[in-house]
Amino acid sequence: MTIEPEIRITKYKNTRFYAVWVNEELLAVVCYKKGALAIKQALLNSLNINTLKTSFVEP
Repeated sequence: MTIEPEIRITKYKNTRFYAVWVNEELLAVVCYKKGALAIKQALLNSLNINTLKTSFVEP
């Protein structure tokens, strides 16, 4: 049984930067949303968790 980590993507206000959070811990800051989504998908793939739905949180 695997517990799925909570991976969130948030956008910094008035900037083009996106943050990737894993269980309330900052993992990465990237310039583009596509890069943030790629990081999230890579993490999920490494854990063998397939999700069709990606959560994106607007500030």
